[in-house]
Amino acid sequence: MITGLVFGKFMPVHAGHLALIDFARQQCDHLIVSMSYTPADPIPSANRLAWLTELLAPYPTVEVVMEADDFHDPTLPLWEATKDWAVFIRKRFPAVSVFFASESYGIPLAHHSGLRYVPFDPDRQAVPVSATLIRENPAHYWSYIPTIVQPYFAEKR
Repeated sequence: MITGLVFGKFMPVHAGHLALIDFARQQCDHLIVSMSYTPADPIPSANRLAWLTELLAPYPTVEVVMEADDFHDPTLPLWEATKDWAVFIRKRFPAVSVFFASESYGIPLAHHSGLRYVPFDPDRQAVPVSATLIRENPAHYWSYIPTIVQPYFAEKR
């Protein structure tokens, strides 16, 4: 059985995240989507978890979990930070054998965790958006925001 992992803050979840999750889901028997949070996040974790849970409900092989982001030290260089991420992932998700990502942390995390890394659209050619871009200018990226997430940004449009 192949258990995979997709993780992120999903702040907010958008079409790129959903494409990544769909890509990963098709390659796993069970996929864990782990949403991390801190109290300082600009979008409340309860909203993000509700969005992910609703959007992924049609897929019985996908499990959505929420994890406190108390394992990331933003002062560390990426290579060092991914050592801590690897420890957390191996401890919290011992059944995971593969993770999927579009970010630059994939290679160092694979090295430190021993997990197989499958990249998805790292140059953001297929879905040219990021959560940061959406937070900065939701109106410009409106078509990438799922319908259930749009009301959160409606006033900013």
